[in-house]
Amino acid sequence: MRPAFRHAFVSAFLCLVTFNAQAWAKSSVTSIENHAKALFEEGKYAEAFSLYQKGAQMGSPGSETALGFMYATGKGTEKNPVLALEWTNKAAEQNDLEAQNILGYMYLNGLGTAQDYARALIWYGKAAQKGSAIAENHLGLMYCRGQGTAQDGLQAVAWLSRAAEQGNVDAQNNLGSIYATGTCMAQDFAHAFIWYGKAAEQGNAIAETNLGLIYCRGLGTARDYAKALALFSRAAEQGYEDAQNNLGSMYLTGTGVAQDYAKALEWLSKAAAQGSAMAESNLGLMYLKGLGVSPDKSKAREWLQKGALQQNANAKQWLAAMDLQTTPSVQSASLSAQPADRMHD
Repeated sequence: MRPAFRHAFVSAFLCLVTFNAQAWAKSSVTSIENHAKALFEEGKYAEAFSLYQKGAQMGSPGSETALGFMYATGKGTEKNPVLALEWTNKAAEQNDLEAQNILGYMYLNGLGTAQDYARALIWYGKAAQKGSAIAENHLGLMYCRGQGTAQDGLQAVAWLSRAAEQGNVDAQNNLGSIYATGTCMAQDFAHAFIWYGKAAEQGNAIAETNLGLIYCRGLGTARDYAKALALFSRAAEQGYEDAQNNLGSMYLTGTGVAQDYAKALEWLSKAAAQGSAMAESNLGLMYLKGLGVSPDKSKAREWLQKGALQQNANAKQWLAAMDLQTTPSVQSASLSAQPADRMHD
């Protein structure tokens, strides 16, 4: 065999060996991770953790991300936020999309590290550039709030729009909230109506409630109490406290529906049990005036004081009315004043 030919043959053989070794390693990691995933789904966390350790030792970003999650949640091992950050960072540095999103969240919320908006912005930025709707939503909110960067409404809307156009329900609701409340952009109820509508179609309780308020007040669309009632009902059935309060308030005041104190008491009680200051105040009013319940100034004061402690203006006003021995009008029962500025990370 001629020297040149022999050299080429050996080089080709070595390349083949390297390729086969890499293919085998990849196949082995995939097998390990598939087995680990199955064990995790069966609730066998400790066994899954051991397998993910093997995958991580072989340099798999998927296993590194899984280890980070398990250290963060304490599944299969003791909770260790520092190790959660360390393993997630290893995967993120290997360009793993899921790890980059998780790392952004950890820096945003100070999990396993000091809160660092600048780093959160970097990692969400990397994931957003790959088209991650989750990252685009977070990035939009950070530009809107001025976290880790100067506040920039145009950038906020641009990133949120990219996520919303992909069908991300949080981004759709967040866009609605930006336009409805005028947060980092000019107030625009017509656009708020559109985006709340898209999120509400996906069953998002916050968006359903906000859209209900828009219909209630005729903001960016014609006033329609029937649609508001239907939207509040859908969100209230999901357990959303603002919707429960609003539904109870409509029944209490007879706004767009036959007055029904029993239903008002039912929904306001559910919202108050979750700590809704508006519902606490409205319940206080019901006991003060004896609406569907026996008049009970002691219970009225108890509920009104709870609402007042949360700085509810009506609760404070009605407590003052009790002290002056005057009775407020039932028509002043509190609906949410406007679509809520509750933007979801």
